[in-house]
Amino acid sequence: MARNYSANRRRSHTPPRRRKMSVLPYMILAILILVIFSAIYYFINFNVNKNVEKLEKAIKTYDVTYLENNTDRLPIILDVLRKSYSDDSVKQEEFYDGNFSNLDLEVIEVTNKSKGKEVRLNVKNVNYIDIYDSVEGDEDQTVVHNNYVKKLLTPSKDRTVMEANIFLERTIKGYRVYETREFINAILGGALEYADDIPKVEDKTDKDDTSKGN
Repeated sequence: MARNYSANRRRSHTPPRRRKMSVLPYMILAILILVIFSAIYYFINFNVNKNVEKLEKAIKTYDVTYLENNTDRLPIILDVLRKSYSDDSVKQEEFYDGNFSNLDLEVIEVTNKSKGKEVRLNVKNVNYIDIYDSVEGDEDQTVVHNNYVKKLLTPSKDRTVMEANIFLERTIKGYRVYETREFINAILGGALEYADDIPKVEDKTDKDDTSKGN
């Protein structure tokens, strides 16, 4: 009798049901992570000040990949600038590095447009032509070059200060920079007024919307 009772008990015993795990907390966590990454992506790629900082760095370091992917005529203009100085690639690089070592870009004002933002900048840099004129002459052109580059690389309090506009066109990946002639002139410290072989820059503006914001 006892044996039958035990057998019946075993047959009638049902294991406890497992709790079904809710997927809701995981969905909420995934959404939060997505929101955080989206906010970081937007801040990095659509923040005006960050884009201006990246532009300044790309000009200073001659980041051709960045310039070609994110600016309009700047790669052509900077290439002409380098080659107009010398046929020697080493001298080109030394001149270029010195020329933009004192460059500083600062955002003054941002105006919203229908396709992006118009940004007013305060631009500081030396005028490389004026610096060259201040270098003492020498029969050895290598000496002249070295003295010239040394002067360009010296932190200067006599930088030309100019204001200029750029236009940031909104794209899926971020902003694309369209330079104005006044911006090119400003990053060269006003030297564009002396140069004849710098390609002409057409201003790109969008006047549909004039609301201001960052």
